[in-house]
Amino acid sequence: MVKLITKSSQRRKDFYEIAEKIFHLDVRRKLNLDMQVCWNSTYKMVDNVIYYKNAFVYLVSTNSPLKLYVPVEEEWEKVTIVHKFLKLFYEVTYMFSVAKTPTSNLYFKGAWMVHRRLLEATQGPYGLLTNIGNRMLGKFDKYWSEYNLYLLCAVILDPRCKVKFVEYYFSKLFVPDEAIERVDNVLSTLRSLSDEYRLHSTSTSPIVNLSPIVSGSGDDYFDDYNTFSGRRSRPQAGRSQLDLYLEEPALELNMELDVLEFWHGSSMRYPKLSKYCSLRVCI
Repeated sequence: MVKLITKSSQRRKDFYEIAEKIFHLDVRRKLNLDMQVCWNSTYKMVDNVIYYKNAFVYLVSTNSPLKLYVPVEEEWEKVTIVHKFLKLFYEVTYMFSVAKTPTSNLYFKGAWMVHRRLLEATQGPYGLLTNIGNRMLGKFDKYWSEYNLYLLCAVILDPRCKVKFVEYYFSKLFVPDEAIERVDNVLSTLRSLSDEYRLHSTSTSPIVNLSPIVSGSGDDYFDDYNTFSGRRSRPQAGRSQLDLYLEEPALELNMELDVLEFWHGSSMRYPKLSKYCSLRVCI
C-alpha cells in the first residue's frame, strides 16, 4: 500500500492533496517504507499509515483499482494492534539513543518494559500477537535472563529506585513467593559485590555538588508505582554504607537525575560505596 503510493509521483501528489485539502492533515509528514531488520522503521511506517487512514479510505472510493491494496476495516484493526505493540519498542530505543551516556540502570528500565510487553502479548487476547510474542520472548530470555541480576543491582544503586523498584518489577512478573525469593537473591548478590569491592579498595571519590531537577512529566508504564507497597528493609547490626543507603527513602521515580553525579556528590557520606556505585552503574 505504501509502496503503491510512493513509487508513482502522480499518485503521491494526488494522495497528499487529498490528505491536505479534504482531511486537513499535515502533509509534511511523509509516507515511508520500512527496513525489515529495523523495528523502529516498521513502527514509523505503520504510524504514518494510521495517520493517513482516512486519506487511504477516500482514495479507494475514488479509484477502485486501488481497492485491492488498501486494508478493509478488520485489517485496519489489526494494523492498530500492531502499531500499539511496536510503539513501546520505538520508545525504549529512543530512550537509549537520546542519552549521551546511557548507564546500566537505564538499560534495565527499558528491558523491563520490553519484557512486560512481551508477556502481555503472549497472554493477551490477540492471537495475532501470541505467536510473534512467544518467539520474541524466547529470544529475550536467551539474551537477557543471565544479565538481569547484575542490572538489577545497578537499579538498586539508583536513588530513585532502590529496593522498592526491584520489588515492583518482580511483582509484575512472578507470583509473590517467587518474587520475594528473587528480590532476596538480588540483594544478596549486591551485598557480596559491595563487600568484595570494599575489601579491595581504599580510595574515595571527589566531591561534586548536586542539584537534582524534578521533571513534571509522568511515565505511563509505571503509573501504579507510587501506590505499590514493597517490603520495608529491617535495620541490621553493624550496618555497612550500603545498609545506610538502602534505609534512606528513595527519591521521586521520575526525577531528572544524573546517577553518576549523585554518587560523586555522595562521596563524603559513603566514601567507598560511592566509588563502587559509580563503577557498577557504568557497566
